[in-house]
Amino acid sequence: MKLRPYQQEAIQALIEYFHRATGNPLICISTGGGKSVVIAAWCQLVLNQFPNQR
Repeated sequence: MKLRPYQQEAIQALIEYFHRATGNPLICISTGGGKSVVIAAWCQLVLNQFPNQR
């Protein structure tokens, strides 16, 4: 699925967050904005880049 620009920005923000901090990030996307799609894409990205991590 092709992500919308703001969804790609949310994933990029997550990447940047975890490069500089630890903890629990917060993503704010309005109703119907595809939060589940963003989280699914994030999980896929992490699993592809770090297949042996849990």
